[in-house]
Amino acid sequence: MKPLLDRGGSGPEDEDDDFRPGARRSAQAVARRCLVLGCVAASLEFSPGYFSDWLRDEGLWEELSPREVALLTAEEPSRRQKIDAAWRSESLQVMLWALGKIAEMCPLTKQVAPRNLLKVMPEAESDTRAFVAASRLRPDAVIDAELERMVNAHWQLRNEQAYPDEKAEPMIAGVVMERHHALEWMVNFNDEPWDEVSTNT
Repeated sequence: MKPLLDRGGSGPEDEDDDFRPGARRSAQAVARRCLVLGCVAASLEFSPGYFSDWLRDEGLWEELSPREVALLTAEEPSRRQKIDAAWRSESLQVMLWALGKIAEMCPLTKQVAPRNLLKVMPEAESDTRAFVAASRLRPDAVIDAELERMVNAHWQLRNEQAYPDEKAEPMIAGVVMERHHALEWMVNFNDEPWDEVSTNT
């Protein structure tokens, strides 16, 4: 198996001043991102603009990425926007898991049902301050281990694309990609905004 989570540098003697990690996202930052992702996922059942006033009232509008703003302000989201919004439930799932809001995640062979995730979150138009303030993350080592698992899974998928005879374990590619994206954002090694998170393997 290839080395995992190799973030550059060969050891103490490596002095690359251009390679510096960002700070991990706080539990409150993760909670706010969950609230945004919940609106993105739920926009498939409501008109996207349904959540705009609530997000602004709760001080969450600034948390939206440019692509999320485009989705939630669109009169009629494009097919691509709807597909992307549907997959964001997988990012939401891993973040709620990281916050201890759900005990375990679906296997990588199954997509999560968004409604099951929204049940553990504040309802639309409710006060979100308590949800954010009370949020706590699982230990760093636990989150890092899950990130390592997703890096390995994602690598298997990419390796199979390059070498079709080397089959990956059974898994849904979109599930792996979304969880990997969310975990990279939380660990924040490269200090990248949501829309620009890299998922290197």
